[in-house]
Amino acid sequence: IAPDRFAAVIPAQPIGTVIAYYLRATSTDGFSATLPAGAPVNYFTFAVTPAVQLTVTASPSSIGSPTPPYGTHDLPTGILVNAAADAFSPPANHLRYRCNGWSGSGDVPSSGSSNTVGFLIRHSSILKWSWRKEYELEQISAPAGIIVTSTWWAIGAVTARTVAAAAEYTIGGTGFCFTGWTIDGLRRTNSAGRAINPATGIAMTTSRVAVADYLPADRDDDNDGLADWWELFYFGSMNPDPTDDSDGDWYNNGEEFLDRSDPSDASS
Repeated sequence: IAPDRFAAVIPAQPIGTVIAYYLRATSTDGFSATLPAGAPVNYFTFAVTPAVQLTVTASPSSIGSPTPPYGTHDLPTGILVNAAADAFSPPANHLRYRCNGWSGSGDVPSSGSSNTVGFLIRHSSILKWSWRKEYELEQISAPAGIIVTSTWWAIGAVTARTVAAAAEYTIGGTGFCFTGWTIDGLRRTNSAGRAINPATGIAMTTSRVAVADYLPADRDDDNDGLADWWELFYFGSMNPDPTDDSDGDWYNNGEEFLDRSDPSDASS
């Protein structure tokens, strides 16, 4: 079919026939080679078998590009099928699909939780890939650059959580301290009003944006001797009075600030 390419055809044979063959090539100057090496003592074989059908489908819809592709395929009886699907679909509009496993009938194992499966096929079979929708929990910081990440959660999950934000960070020689997480603009706190880190128990009814807020460590805009970041972390505002004893432990807020103790916890 070309100066250095050749083709050969084995005539059609009845089902059940076992074909044995080898290849030999001889150059015009008499050099000869065989495939496999050692032919004709060594040779290739294959059996002529009836075709079986493998149908590849998905739920809730055909996501990604699996191998074999979606659809119905005629395959030789007795071959090993190594099937695989993408682990995730490309994200779009903060939504993606995760391959949640597969189910099967015929020679496909009944179920599995991975995105790969191998099986010998001898009968017509069905392989169904299972896909789960996930929303993005985008996590950033103010100022920008301290945290830039995303995690993905099943739609309706109520246990989503952020990464743990660093308590302190230095940018250009300026020290910053963490004041708390906001989720879609709402501050995340414990029952005492103190910021929680990481933010937990986030309901993923939609995609969400979590922002880790930081302020310069030495900022005190209200000049009350309490750093603004400390007031916001523990109280959510800059209203606390340095002379108040918020947790009744006989240490006022000013002393708690200097000791870096928790003004909402009498045991700290």
